[in-house]
Amino acid sequence: MSTAPILLFVHGTNFCKEIWRPIERHLKASPVFQHIIHFVSIDLPYHGSKRDDSVPAVINEVTPSVKHPATLWNAEAKNPGMFGGLVLFEPFVEEPGTRDPKIQRYFENVKGFATWNRESLACWLDGAIVQEKPGSEAVVLACHPTIEVAIYCGERLWLSDSEMSSVACPVKIHSSGDSWLFDPVFFGNLEKKWPRIYKNHPPMKNTTHNLIMERPKECTDAIHADLKEFDCFKSVRSKLQVGANTKTKSRQIMAQDIGNEAN
Repeated sequence: MSTAPILLFVHGTNFCKEIWRPIERHLKASPVFQHIIHFVSIDLPYHGSKRDDSVPAVINEVTPSVKHPATLWNAEAKNPGMFGGLVLFEPFVEEPGTRDPKIQRYFENVKGFATWNRESLACWLDGAIVQEKPGSEAVVLACHPTIEVAIYCGERLWLSDSEMSSVACPVKIHSSGDSWLFDPVFFGNLEKKWPRIYKNHPPMKNTTHNLIMERPKECTDAIHADLKEFDCFKSVRSKLQVGANTKTKSRQIMAQDIGNEAN
């Protein structure tokens, strides 16, 4: 059984596993990630390749609220020790009953895909857009609008202090320089309360909530820097260095033997 670390990539609402291709491509350019790391990206239920609108939607006409859980963080809080480390980009949290009207203003003024990296946009189109019917030229979103609406009809993730303090792996948090959806004060306080667990990085300049799609190279650099601090990747780097030193020593011995034979 392989002991190589697994990099698991999980997308947000209405995205797909293909959006991680640019990130994976950039990471694989590093020697550390070329052969001894496993890359895994998945489609969440009803997204991308897991599209399923076979069950008719039941619309409950009530005032909607937003639910956007940081899936992996939630899983780690419920099952401490599940992961060796987490890198989160703009996780949503909200204490119940504290909805801010500026969220509504954000969605009213968002400028679509204008800021997205072209490669990232192409990858999103590859997984998030599907034919309406087999052989049809018409396309639709892989994540059906009623499914997306259902995701946003509820409360955001809200973990208790007990759950947040029980997380058994380091959690690195990144945010954009222009987002109404990320609460820097909340996550800054997390780092102050539990610095052994949480690291809240400075916001990434010239980005929005869709920073993964806008600056894939910069996000890759951030992920790379964080991974180097995770114990499971430190061991990989050590093995790589030992392997490199062994190869160098072998070459030196071979060169010495050749020199002796020549003499």
